Amino acid sequence: MTGNIGLALDELEPLVRAAYAAAVARDPGRSAEALVAMGDRDRDCILLATMINVHALDLVKADRHDMAPADDSLVAVASRFVTIEAWAEFDESVVLDYLRSLTDQPGDRHPVAPEVVTRLAFVMGAHLLSAYSQGPWYERLDAVLTTIESENASKG
Repeated sequence: MTGNIGLALDELEPLVRAAYAAAVARDPGRSAEALVAMGDRDRDCILLATMINVHALDLVKADRHDMAPADDSLVAVASRFVTIEAWAEFDESVVLDYLRSLTDQPGDRHPVAPEVVTRLAFVMGAHLLSAYSQGPWYERLDAVLTTIESENASKG
């Protein structure tokens, strides 16, 4: 994580939280508004969302002991995501590429428009935080943000 993200975490968190809340609500209009509200901070918000998604995916793997190793589990997560989040209209191969990139898994990557990756980052995060959690999604988000803040503090 860059120092700028750490210093701006308090500024970015409400923007990222709003984007996740819109995606959890499966509200395309609200999701679009949340992304527009990021304005010139959109790259920082996407970076933070990606960091959250990496941690959220790790939590999903830790919680689900029955998940198959590596790529098989990513295929299952991608398939479930595309089914549950059909409102967002993502192609399963794009989702699988995104998950592979989060976990540094090998595989062919297909070019994807930046706006698709941006939407995917937030819809995926909302999915990982809500669909696999026993409690409210925002409690899982709070835990992940605490971890990110701790990591940032330890890097000085």
